[in-house]
Amino acid sequence: MKKAVNKAQLLAKAEELYIIGKSVKEICAVTGLPTSSVYRLIKKNELDKLRDKSMKSARASAAELRTMIPDLVKKFKKEPNAGNADAICKVINSIKSLDKRSDYVPNVIEGLKGFAIFIKNKDEKAAQLMNDYITDYINELLSREEK
Repeated sequence: MKKAVNKAQLLAKAEELYIIGKSVKEICAVTGLPTSSVYRLIKKNELDKLRDKSMKSARASAAELRTMIPDLVKKFKKEPNAGNADAICKVINSIKSLDKRSDYVPNVIEGLKGFAIFIKNKDEKAAQLMNDYITDYINELLSREEK
């Protein structure tokens, strides 16, 4: 009986992962389910409809978050401190997790480069803390752009 519970849990996890935008290959890697089971689950439960709705909602949320960045940068310019820099990083991280499209990549990279230079001129310590994060984010965006 325990095996049935595990399979049900794996199928529920697979459904959740698919709806949030993971590929079938990624789902199989996480759950250990065969691709045929995942495709059958998608078809049986009409998950494509739920996924589309979820992705539209995520894009709208990411777009809303993007509008916050200019205000956060203005606030940082007035008060350059680690708290304000952290707020910008959190918004960027949220956008990263919500937005699966890469058409905004060049603008984001240019913005991040300018922001990194600005921080370096204001607060060397904060710049050092953010440098690794920004570099990782840019590399991830570029790798998505290549796919």
